[in-house]
Amino acid sequence: MSYVKFNDQNISEVQSLYEQEGEGWYQVPEEHEGHNFYKLVNGQVIPFTENEIKQHNRDVFKSSYQKSIRLSVSNILSETDWLVQRHLEQSSSEEETSLSNSEYSSLLAYRSSLRSLTSANLYPEEYVIPEFPLKDKYYFYWIKDLENLHKGIPQELIP
Repeated sequence: MSYVKFNDQNISEVQSLYEQEGEGWYQVPEEHEGHNFYKLVNGQVIPFTENEIKQHNRDVFKSSYQKSIRLSVSNILSETDWLVQRHLEQSSSEEETSLSNSEYSSLLAYRSSLRSLTSANLYPEEYVIPEFPLKDKYYFYWIKDLENLHKGIPQELIP
């Protein structure tokens, strides 16, 4: 016999081969033993269907991917802050700027596009990663990391 405990979405969260103390533990019926994911439906422990397992895996990967996107975007914004700051300082002191006005505008647009990625609730294959407009002039590790992250989406998680 095995036992499962469910999260607030009624999806199995913890499994045990032994009866556990406390509330929230349900015995898995013998005919359903050996499955990895269960759901609680009207008080009954039911195994996930193959499609539900695929969707669950996609949802878990989506959440992990979104966290990685947020981390990469945060690092890219931090890494490119100095370009924006330097341009503003050079402009305000009426020095010749290191970036042309069009380069500066494209950098601001790029940074804005990155920010919009962090608020998107998309599956990984739905993201459109903007291209760094100053790639011929500057190289940043985190930009390459974000591009590689997007290229590395496991094909089995794409419908």
